[in-house]
Parts: sequence; C-alpha cells; structure tokens
Amino acid sequence: MTSDIAFIRSHRFGEVEDRLATQLEIAFGAGNVALCVDESRGSVDTGRWPKARLTRDRAEGMVGGTVPDDWGWRMGDLCHIAIAEDFGPRRHQWLIESDVHVPAGQEDAIFGRLNAITADFMACALRPKKVKPMAVGVATALPSAGWGCIFALNRLSGRHVPAVRQLRRDIRAAIAAGAKVQTPNDEAVLANLGVALDWTMVDLWAAMPDMFSHRWFDTNPPSLRRELDAQTGSLRVSHPVLEVDQVFRRLEAPRTEGHPQAYKVSRLGRILAAMTPEEKARVMKHLQPASDTGL
Repeated sequence: MTSDIAFIRSHRFGEVEDRLATQLEIAFGAGNVALCVDESRGSVDTGRWPKARLTRDRAEGMVGGTVPDDWGWRMGDLCHIAIAEDFGPRRHQWLIESDVHVPAGQEDAIFGRLNAITADFMACALRPKKVKPMAVGVATALPSAGWGCIFALNRLSGRHVPAVRQLRRDIRAAIAAGAKVQTPNDEAVLANLGVALDWTMVDLWAAMPDMFSHRWFDTNPPSLRRELDAQTGSLRVSHPVLEVDQVFRRLEAPRTEGHPQAYKVSRLGRILAAMTPEEKARVMKHLQPASDTGL
C-alpha cells in the first residue's frame, strides 16, 4: 500500500472546505488529499481538489440494496469505501468532516503526533456505550452493538475497508430478510466491527487529551469558527464548528444543510455567546424553546 490519504467528508464545497484541504495538504503532501462529496443534490465542483462522488445509486450498489433517505448523514463509512475504490489502497484513510476545525499553523504538529499512533482504527469517544436504536442494527451481523465513537475525525487502516463493505452488505441483507431494525449509523458500524475483528483501536480523548477533549470535540454544542480562528498557538482540534452563514442557513431552511434535524436554543449557547447583538437577534427569531432536547 502507498502513503496515507486524508479526505474531507462534505455535501458542499466552499471556502471552509478549500481551506481545510489546504491545511491537510501541508501535513499529508500533494496528491494525498481529496474530498468525498454527497452529490445526491447534484454535482459539486471541488476546484483543484480530486473527489470521490457518492450518490444514492452508488450507495445502494455498495450495500447491495436500498438505503434510508438520510443515508448521506447516517452512513459516513461509505466514504471510506468510495475513497478506497477511487484512489486505490492506502496504508491509512483519514476521514475529516468539514465542520472540524484544525488550528492554522499547527497542521504538522497535530498530524505528526497522530501519525505516531499505531492502530487499525482511531476516533474520539471510541468506547463502550449505551445501545441506541440507530446502533442496534449492527447486531444483525456482529456479536454486539455496544460500542460507539464520534465519527467526525477518524483514521482507518486501508486493509480493513473490504470488511466494512461486507458488514454493510450483511446488515442490508438482514433488514431485507425482515430484521426490524434501523440502518445503523457509521460510528456503530466501525466501532463494533473493530471489536468483533479484534482491531487495535485508540480513543483519541484518552490518547491525546490536550488535542481532543469532550469539552471541545464532541457531537454538540457547536462553536463559531471565527472565534477559534482568532485563537493562536493552540493544538486543540474542535468539532462541531460552524460559520455564521451556516447557522443562518440551518435555521432558515431546516434539514437542507446535510443534517435531518433543526437547531434548538439549548444547543447554541457557544454560538450565541460569540455573535454580535445583530446576529444573535436574527438567530433568536428562529430558535425553538430551550426545553426542546433535539439538536
């Protein structure tokens, strides 16, 4: 296998994705950075960066059957399959979602330390967890569904991609045969496959606590990108991180920004604290009550 490849998972391409790709090129070198783009809404121009395209037809071909309407959000592991198909076997495949913030100027330091880790799979919060409905489907093909992780930044050994594809096909076959489960999400698929196949796995929260912590790298709450950009000298990799315009788009056109749920006031405390009074007022017009526990 050749060198590692780092790729950005996204459904759009703009300044954020271009900047992140440029940062990854610093750490991984020319020819080792790409995007994996959900093109179910149409073709996406990624400029000078190569891409792997994902559409419903391609996703269904990978798993051997139908996929749910939210497959682009739920099945990020298909990006690993697409990248392996389109860019050939690599030692490691690094998936970084477009709402991950990597501090400018710290790319070599951050990925240099991560590259020193030997593991088949690594991600944050990679550990046993309560089995939720969106995870239980992996137990149709594996002994357990009791592990999870945060999928936003993960590294997978290229030699394990065929096992990911096979697991997805086995789960799809079980559902087609009558299993009353949801199509499982990406984090449940990779974490539990790793346990079943005895992969070496590393939880980045535990291995690199100065770079990855539940205090700034989790599924919620989001932070404002410009606030993090203003911080210098930090090695903290953060998630989720949004532009002001992304917040407005998500509020004003719910479910069009690659996520099936709308924002609630209870999740936007950091965003609101970093906004101007005018921006905050615009946000508050759209927010649902704080008692609502959704995203």
